[in-house]
Amino acid sequence: MSRDADYPEVNDILVGRVREITDYGAMLEVPGYAGRGFLHISELPGRNIRTVGEKLKVGQTIAVKVISVSKSRDQYNVSLKRVGEDEAKVKLREWKESERAREIVAEAAKRLGADPGLFLSEVEAKAERRYGTLSEALRRAIEGDETVLTKIGIQKEGADAICEVARAKIRRKNAVASGVVEATILAPDGAEKLREIFLKEISSAARRQAEVTITTAGSPRYIVQVRAKTAKAAQAALEKVVQSIIAAVNKSGGTATSKGR
Repeated sequence: MSRDADYPEVNDILVGRVREITDYGAMLEVPGYAGRGFLHISELPGRNIRTVGEKLKVGQTIAVKVISVSKSRDQYNVSLKRVGEDEAKVKLREWKESERAREIVAEAAKRLGADPGLFLSEVEAKAERRYGTLSEALRRAIEGDETVLTKIGIQKEGADAICEVARAKIRRKNAVASGVVEATILAPDGAEKLREIFLKEISSAARRQAEVTITTAGSPRYIVQVRAKTAKAAQAALEKVVQSIIAAVNKSGGTATSKGR
């Protein structure tokens, strides 16, 4: 993350690495946040767990939910069992994409003779302001050209270097189909319900060998993009995802329609 380190909030889903295991829990390191996470043995999935080592090992990366925060103790408590399987898969995939994007920019900095940390911080901040994440900016750049990066304020030399490294390291499915869905659930937990619907569709598409990303174009508009091996497969998957989202939103008491881009 490019922002100053701060504590996470309750119900945030984080990806952390196990740094220490004790008889009753595990300490996690979560990059980008102040403090450290503590996972008590009672928040591990399963029954009759005698030791934390039965479920976790040092160095393992896991997706967890924040259940309480104590700034005075410089610690936040997290749960592994309260994270759904699909939600964990999506979060870990996003994390892997983010880590790969950061590695690409750091390597580009070395080729330019720039300080990797400073260069990464600058590029990531600009990418997040425009595209939400660094990985999304790099994806758009390698599918288009370096102007995707220069338009957000990155010098051409730096943009060229980033694109060169990215194209060598990222292998994308070669067919893309996209559409727009307008979806609204007017309930106190409407935003959370939409999020759950999107996560389910992303995970379901992955099992069908398609890659789905859903980004906001300003609520209630959401861009749905599908990548697959062929144009026909991508379009078919897109139609299936869009119709499934519409059906799920309507079932939840909201409204949803498909819109042309």
